[in-house]
Parts: sequence; C-alpha cells; structure tokens
Amino acid sequence: MTDTFNRLHFSSSKELVTGPSIIPESELKDIEPRNLPGSVGLYLLKLSSATGFTLGRSNTIQSVVRYVNKDVGEVISREGCIVRLDKKAFSGNRDSGACVFDLEGRVDGMITAGLEPGDKAGDKAKAKDYDVTYAAPMEWLLDDIKRQGYAVMLPN
Repeated sequence: MTDTFNRLHFSSSKELVTGPSIIPESELKDIEPRNLPGSVGLYLLKLSSATGFTLGRSNTIQSVVRYVNKDVGEVISREGCIVRLDKKAFSGNRDSGACVFDLEGRVDGMITAGLEPGDKAGDKAKAKDYDVTYAAPMEWLLDDIKRQGYAVMLPN
C-alpha cells in the first residue's frame, strides 16, 4: 500500500494537539484501519494527567449494556473496547473523560469506564490477561449533544 498518512509529532513538551477530525463510526468497525494497513484493530493513544501516556488497540467489537431505569425507561449503552498492548492498564482512576485518539491525531472518543485485571466482570467471571477500557465514540457524543439543541465543535 502506498498511501501516505499524517502522523503525530511529539516534542519534549507534554502538550499534544489532536482534532478537530474525528474517526468516523464506519472506520471504527473496520478490521483493517487506514492508519495501520494489514493490522487488525486500530492503534489508539491516551495522554492524561492521572495516568500519563498509554498505547492500546481497539478490538473492533462494541460492548453493549442494557438496563431499565425507572425514571427514563430502557437505557442502552454502546462503547468501544480498548486494551493496552503490554498487558497493563490502558487507563486508571481519574481517567474518565480523557480523550482517546489515533496515530494521526484524530479523536476516537472519551473514556467512560475500565476493568482492571481481577475486577469482577459479572457475577463470577474475572478479567485475566488484559485490562479493558471503554470509550464512547466521539461521533456519537457530538450527535447526542446536537440532538439536545447545542452547537459543538472540536477546537483546531
């Protein structure tokens, strides 16, 4: 493949500019993402003041949770799963709300939750090998905000 892609450039500063481009939902479902041809799963990064810089990979499978709330009725949550490449935690305490982005600086989503190795994942099952982080896709978040009547844009 001869395509040329933008890449993030890091300096000695801890500042990193991402966006305003977002990864479209259609690409989040691809098994062969455009920024790493031939690989399965999209490489994703996170930089937060709580746990620092981490590199992970999406697993291209959405996690779906359905529950019924007495005030609003049925609630369905769909989020992407991310695992860190070195079998450590991709995210940790106080990382909720952190931005997740790809190698081109395009925004993937926002961290909403995580499961550390040994945490209960249901009644009896336990996570064994990989920490799992859940992120809400930015395209969905922006659409939800617009449906509420607000105009929102990612900064340049």
